[in-house]
Amino acid sequence: MIKVKRRKDKYNPYTLVDNNHISFTDSKGNNQLLKISDELYNAFNQFELQDKKIMNEYDRHTEHIEQTDEMLYKKVKIINNSLEEMVINKIFYENILNEIDKLPEIEKRRLKKYFFQNKTLKEISIEEGCSPRAIKYSIDGGLKKILKNIKY
Repeated sequence: MIKVKRRKDKYNPYTLVDNNHISFTDSKGNNQLLKISDELYNAFNQFELQDKKIMNEYDRHTEHIEQTDEMLYKKVKIINNSLEEMVINKIFYENILNEIDKLPEIEKRRLKKYFFQNKTLKEISIEEGCSPRAIKYSIDGGLKKILKNIKY
């Protein structure tokens, strides 16, 4: 006998086995196999397909996170960014990138690896053959130069 492999709702107590059988667990916890007519099998099959459709709809169109007041506030705040705020943020971001480009090659390379490639100090130090402390010193120096020249 071949079980029909299909995603099921957790409240669905039966399993379609093939065109003539259905299995379920009775109240005593025993597995039961029951022969059913084609008509009944088709009805059960339609119920499962409807359940699957509803579960897929839920998965595609429903947010699956806890909606706390804080999360809702963050969403509203993000949505309500004014055009002016977006332009200011874009200009600020461009200024930072321009300042990074003005840094000495070593500081620029290390900053990009650390902040844009998400590498650790240890990974960068292994790549460049120096100590993590030297990498940190270089990154901190670059950040100080950038912050000194940025107007915000």
